[in-house]
Amino acid sequence: MVDDRGAAARGETGRTAVDGVDREQRTAWRRLAVLPGPIAPGLAAAVLGADVDDARRLLDALADRALVDRAEDGRYDLGEAQRSRAAEAAEIEKAEERLLARRATDWFVHSAVNANRAVTHASDHTLVPAAPVDGVTPEVFASTEAGRAWCETWSPDLVSWVRFASAAGLDRRAWELPVAWWDYLFLAKPWVIWRTAAKAALRTARAAEDLVGQGWMLHALGVIAIEETDWDRAADYLDEALRIRAEAGHDRELGWTLAAVSRAALDRNTIEGAPLDARLVLDRLDEAERAFTTSDCVDGLSHVWSYRAQVLHHLGREDEAVTAQLHAAELADQVDAPVLSAFTLSRMAEMRLALGDFDDAVTMADAAAHLAQRIGWLWCVVNARTTEGTAHVASGRTAEARRSWEAALTVALRLSDVRAEALERRLAELG
Repeated sequence: MVDDRGAAARGETGRTAVDGVDREQRTAWRRLAVLPGPIAPGLAAAVLGADVDDARRLLDALADRALVDRAEDGRYDLGEAQRSRAAEAAEIEKAEERLLARRATDWFVHSAVNANRAVTHASDHTLVPAAPVDGVTPEVFASTEAGRAWCETWSPDLVSWVRFASAAGLDRRAWELPVAWWDYLFLAKPWVIWRTAAKAALRTARAAEDLVGQGWMLHALGVIAIEETDWDRAADYLDEALRIRAEAGHDRELGWTLAAVSRAALDRNTIEGAPLDARLVLDRLDEAERAFTTSDCVDGLSHVWSYRAQVLHHLGREDEAVTAQLHAAELADQVDAPVLSAFTLSRMAEMRLALGDFDDAVTMADAAAHLAQRIGWLWCVVNARTTEGTAHVASGRTAEARRSWEAALTVALRLSDVRAEALERRLAELG
C-alpha cells in the first residue's frame, strides 16, 4: 500500500499558504500563473500594471509562502503544482487572460528589441513591433554586456513565449518575437531554440495567412540552414521567402533574402568546392542593390559590395574585387554597427591575404576577431582567426599560426561548426 501521508501533508501546507494570502495577492498570483515561464519583477509589473518595486515585494511575499520559487538568476517561477493551486485560487475570464497575454508579450518583445539594439547598435530595424499598451515599461540596457546578459537569460524561454502568444490569439506577436531576437540569435546561434521558434512562428503566420510573418520566418529558416550547410533546405526556404517578399513589394526585406541566396552560393563554393554560377550570383546582387538603394539600407548595400568582391575574386578580377571591397568598407563606415564593422574587417583581411599583404591581413583579422568576440559573434571569430593563421603561415610564422588556428578551432567546436574539421587538418599539417 502506498503511503500518501507526505503528499497529503504537502497539499495541506499548500492550502494553508494560500489561505494566508490576501485577496489582492491571490488575484495577482493567479494572473502571474498565466505566464509561460520564469517571471522577472519588470514582467510582473507589466502584467499587473504595478510599479516594479511593488511587483518585487509581491513576488517575495509569494515566495516566502512557497507559492512561487526564487531562481538563482533573480527571477521567479511557478511549478506545475503551484500553477494548479493558483488556478483554483481565483478565476480569470478569457478576455482578461488575453489582455494579460498582450501585456506580457508587449514587455517581452520590446525588452528583446532593446536588448538586441544594445548588442548591435542597430536602430533601423526593418520590423517595428506595435507599441506596448499603457502601463507596460520594457527593460532598457546601458551597455552591450547588459543586453547580451538579458538575452542569454531569456533565450531558453523564447519558444514557450512564441507558443504562448499563438495560443492567446496574438498571431503577429508570435512571429514578431523571433524577429525581435534576430540579432542575438544570429550572433550566438542557439540552433535548436532559433529553429524551433521560427518553425512555431511560421505555423502561426501560415494559419493566419500573414504573408509578412511567413516571409520573415522562411528567411530565418533559410539563414539557419545556410549556417548548418544544409544547402538544399536553405534553397527551399529562401526561394519561398523570395516569392512572398517580391509579391509583397517589401524592398528591404527582399534585398536581405537576395543577399542570403548569394551568400549561400558563395559559402557552398568555399566550404565544399561546389561550382559557382558567378553570373547568376552577380545578377542576384544587382537585384539586392536596387532593393537596398530604394529602401536606403546602407548596411545592406555594404553586404552586397562585400559579396560582389568575393565573386570578382573568384573570377580572378582582382582590381575590381579590391575596389568593391573598399566601397563596402566606405559604406560600413557610415553606420554605427559593430556587426557590420566586424564583417567588413574580416572581408578586408581576406582581401589583403589574397593580395599577399600578410601583415595587414593579420592586423585586420585580429581587429575583426576582437570586435566579434566583444559582441558575441562567434562565427566571425572563427573566420577571422582562420584568416589570421593563414596569413601567419604565408609569412613563415608557424607558432603564431598555430595559436590563431587553435583559437579558431576552440570556437568552431563550441558552435559545432563544419569548419572545425578543416582547422584540425591544418593544425596537423603544421606538425
